[in-house]
Amino acid sequence: MTEFNKKNSQIGMSLLLPVLLLGAVGISVFLMISSSALGSLAEAIVRHDAVEAKSYLEGCLDEFIIQLSIDEDYSPGTLSFFDEPCALVVDTPAVGQRRVVIIAEDGLVTQQLTAVIQLSPLTILSITEP
Repeated sequence: MTEFNKKNSQIGMSLLLPVLLLGAVGISVFLMISSSALGSLAEAIVRHDAVEAKSYLEGCLDEFIIQLSIDEDYSPGTLSFFDEPCALVVDTPAVGQRRVVIIAEDGLVTQQLTAVIQLSPLTILSITEP
């Protein structure tokens, strides 16, 4: 009877090792997949912030053009669009023109554009993004 129990004990021990090995492999695979998912989530958040910063940037440009059509000397340091501030730097590259550099931030993302605008008639001559 003791020989039978000893044989069962050896069989149980030999079955335990593959189960532990499969468990370790399963945990490794799970950790790799979850790490990849977290990386994808972080990338999606940054992309979302980039889209929002771009929309704030374009909204600030639109607001600047509207105000410039009212007052040709309009030159604020900041401008708010949906309660999100944009930094502006305005200069005069040529007579009858304004160049504006607009910077908008959202989260960890910073977007910038430069627009050259002719005053009379009010025309956007160029918009560039770095």
